[in-house]
Amino acid sequence: MIKSRAGLALASMLVSACTSAAGGIAPSSTTTSIPGPAPVAEETRPALPDVTARPITDEDLIAMLPPGTNGVAASSQEPIVAPRSNEDLITTAVLDRDDEVDDIERSGRVTGVAAHYAGPDHDVHVWIDLFADAAGAREWLNDTAGDISKQLGGSHRADIELITADEYPVEGVGDAAIGLVLEIEVEERRLHETLVIFAMGRIVAFASHVAADPIDGRVPTQYLAEDLAQRILDELLHRAPETSSREGPSGYRFDHRQVVTIEGTQWSTTAEGLVHGDDVSCRVRLDRPDATADRQLIVVDGRVWSRPTEQGDYAESSSAAMLDRTLLTFCPVWPIDPFEAGLAGVTNGAPARHEIGGVTALGYRGTTADLGTALGGSADGVVVDVFNVWISEGTDWLVELDIALSGDAGDLALLIGPGFPDGATQVSMRHRVSDLENVEAISPPG
Repeated sequence: MIKSRAGLALASMLVSACTSAAGGIAPSSTTTSIPGPAPVAEETRPALPDVTARPITDEDLIAMLPPGTNGVAASSQEPIVAPRSNEDLITTAVLDRDDEVDDIERSGRVTGVAAHYAGPDHDVHVWIDLFADAAGAREWLNDTAGDISKQLGGSHRADIELITADEYPVEGVGDAAIGLVLEIEVEERRLHETLVIFAMGRIVAFASHVAADPIDGRVPTQYLAEDLAQRILDELLHRAPETSSREGPSGYRFDHRQVVTIEGTQWSTTAEGLVHGDDVSCRVRLDRPDATADRQLIVVDGRVWSRPTEQGDYAESSSAAMLDRTLLTFCPVWPIDPFEAGLAGVTNGAPARHEIGGVTALGYRGTTADLGTALGGSADGVVVDVFNVWISEGTDWLVELDIALSGDAGDLALLIGPGFPDGATQVSMRHRVSDLENVEAISPPG
């Protein structure tokens, strides 16, 4: 089984690059045979691949917490971070401990973390809880809101006396969210708490403002929740490539195709588009057992616009638009600089030469061991049939990458993503770059 480094991005693609020490062995072929993308049904409400299905550690959860100097938290101190194990929750459940035990078992809660930010005129509380699956997380979200209304807990601490609780709608945060305004009494002090609880895959997050004055805290709490959702997503999709100081091409075209075949059934993912500086124009077609999408995205000066392909006008995405953020990781999957792509060692030995898209390219062949090394673990149980890397001669820019491998779907889950059925699995992938230095600037839509 491939055991990947923490920080693999969307599990349906390779986000760490595959370092090869070719030793002068020429690639077995210039391309991997990949059929065209399977038709994708017309998109209405596209499903989102569950990026939380990857392994998540306590350290990952802590990294998702906002920093103490966050403008929303308005804290002059470092946050007080504490674990939220199941044992901790049961011990502190002074109102109904049996109910807490039942909730934990029924929802499949795994672990969590909490942070308290002390501000000059209000306090901020953030929790992040992890569950075995998304269904359990959604159940916990609804149950927590219900426990608050039944005065069984759910606020920023267990020993409150709830006076009133009013629900309000929350949009644009996670997969589902609930907002609540509470009037509470703690240690004979009357306090006002505004909180947002939201689910993202198998994570449930809690963002709360507590103040003595009865101010309207919905706007700052919404900002806090959006910031928290973005930090969770950034941590899950973090690639952390090595930064290269070498100047790359001003622009290029890319075409990425991946096909997964299990017991005769195929699923394909494609991404094609243009890069000009830091701007991108891209179309992503996602076809998986658990998610389909066909979406066009444009990024100019850090702003993101998207639309379902050939449906209506582009709309600017908010910072919490999780689908767009996820699909943008395909645009492109691989950096053009082989150093950033993790392919710096691939130039050892005598390469093969081949012309790709009008560019003379040097080709190298990797091995199963190279793949395992690149992914930070062993590749036991995985057979690599093709691992070819082509780099343009003279400029050291990646122009083509071909991979074909096979194994059990479970062994390949961190490469192809969750949601695929068990069985003998073949994966083929081709990433091509063309039109080097021959791409015009990208403009915002409209």
